[in-house]
Amino acid sequence: GTPVRVLSEVSVAYPAWTRSTSYSTDWEFLAPAGSWDEIVPVDLLNVDYGVIPQMSDLNATGRSVRLNLGILDAVGDRAAGVTSVRVWVSGDRGVTWSEAKVSGTGSQRSVTVQAPKGAVSVSLKVTASTARATVTDTVLDAVGLR
Repeated sequence: GTPVRVLSEVSVAYPAWTRSTSYSTDWEFLAPAGSWDEIVPVDLLNVDYGVIPQMSDLNATGRSVRLNLGILDAVGDRAAGVTSVRVWVSGDRGVTWSEAKVSGTGSQRSVTVQAPKGAVSVSLKVTASTARATVTDTVLDAVGLR
C-alpha cells in the first residue's frame, strides 16, 4: 500500500480549561489497495488511556499512578499485531521527555507514570506500532498536580 501520514493538532486557549491544553495525534499507515468507488478498511491505530479519572490519583499517592493503555483499531476494537508501545513523561510541557517502562503484551499495556520532581503538571507521549501502522499521541498538561 501507499504510505500515508495524518497529523491532527488541537490547542485550547480557555482560562478555565487547565488540562490537556494541547493534544496531537500523528497517524502513519499503509493505505489499502482499491478503487476510489469502494470502501476499504484502513489500518489506523488509537490509544485508549483507560479510566481518565484515575489520573487524578497523582494528587494523593506519592505523585505516581498506573495507567492501563489499550491500543485500538479504526473501529475501536483491540488492535491485532501490536509490536511496540512506548511511553514518555514530561514535567515541563514537552520540552524534555523521560521514557517510562511499559509492561504487558499485544494491545493491552500498562505503565506507572511518575511525576517529575518540581512538575506542576504531567504531559504524556505514547507511540504504538503494528507492522502496517503507527500512532503517536502527545498530550500536554494531561495530569495536574497539587
